[in-house]
Amino acid sequence: MCIRDSFLNNDILIPKSGWLKKLVETIESNSRIAIVGCKLLYPNNLIQHAGCFLSKSFLSTLQVFYHRGRFESANKYSQIESVPAVTFATALAKKDLVGKLDESYKMGYFEDMDKCCEVRKNGLEIYYNGNVQLYHYESATLYKLPLKYWRKHQLNNCLLFRSRWLEWLTKDLKKNPQFYGWSETDLKKLI
Repeated sequence: MCIRDSFLNNDILIPKSGWLKKLVETIESNSRIAIVGCKLLYPNNLIQHAGCFLSKSFLSTLQVFYHRGRFESANKYSQIESVPAVTFATALAKKDLVGKLDESYKMGYFEDMDKCCEVRKNGLEIYYNGNVQLYHYESATLYKLPLKYWRKHQLNNCLLFRSRWLEWLTKDLKKNPQFYGWSETDLKKLI
């Protein structure tokens, strides 16, 4: 039996039963899958997250990953597939393969991307199940805190992530740009 851990933010609305069973089935379908995430929707039924892909400006801006499908129709990206990363606003992980999140990251920014990079660097896979749709009131708790406070942690976490992973991400991107949502043309612009 696979020992699992789940991540579920306190600003998630679960509209239907059976969602967790679908994530469990996905993660147990292949021994190399360490993490599985799902489609997250805004309350207005537009996509907030359909997997995370590498930003075209990841070397020059603070945005390293972006949420695919953001503000697009909820009926898009309804497949099950391997992806570079998923947000841990809702995710299921194999505890024995994933371990703990790094507590160097504060206030809920970048610890999920850090763990996804670590998992993939170790040769394991991350999956997205677009058949599971939950609602995410993104950062509802953080927005209750003073802006200066959480922005500081967001910046510090981003800098920590970049120092750890930019070199590895660049090398991995060059091996398989399409996996990260890039074309060969995009890659040539980087080099």
